[in-house]
Amino acid sequence: MSIDEAVRLTLQSALAEHPCGEGDTWAHVALLQRIATDPLLRGLARGSTTIQQVSLSASPYTTLTMRPHTSPAVVLLRDYEFAASHRLAVEGLPDEANLALFGKCSNPNGHGHNYRLRVAVDPGHGPDALAVDLDAIVESSVLQHLDHKHLNLDTPYFSDRLPSVENIAITIHELMAAALDGSPLSFVGVRVWETDRTSASTSDRV
Repeated sequence: MSIDEAVRLTLQSALAEHPCGEGDTWAHVALLQRIATDPLLRGLARGSTTIQQVSLSASPYTTLTMRPHTSPAVVLLRDYEFAASHRLAVEGLPDEANLALFGKCSNPNGHGHNYRLRVAVDPGHGPDALAVDLDAIVESSVLQHLDHKHLNLDTPYFSDRLPSVENIAITIHELMAAALDGSPLSFVGVRVWETDRTSASTSDRV
């Protein structure tokens, strides 16, 4: 049996057992778990072939992933956007030296990006975890501090670190870890895209 046929048959039976309404994220979690652990799919894993990851798009901004052979945890990925400007420059160096290090990214007046942010959480504590308003937490903890801001000048987070995409990801990770501390949602990590080709993540599950 081909993997395409196995997936089609698995989906048919899984959807019959776990119908999903729009916005019912916990139903999508149950559906993904049913698909990822289906004997038909697991039976395809023979010899050196394994199913590394199963993903389910619940909406254009929400994806659920599971790695059935390494972890039973389902990870929920939620996507956001923010616009910000920054300047890459080492304090104390002349403009010419910063230009040599960072190119046009050291423009004294800064430059902007439309950043994409992906936040990953583990809703493993059940439906109560999904009652947590993740969008509101991201808005209050991250977006309102970074969106339409000059990261060097308008925020306190980059006074001692360059606002590179790597450090932006680390900063958002720290903000989200603090915001979700004690929450039934277990924080996993973030990924930040500066451009379509340039991103940084704080977890291999994002």
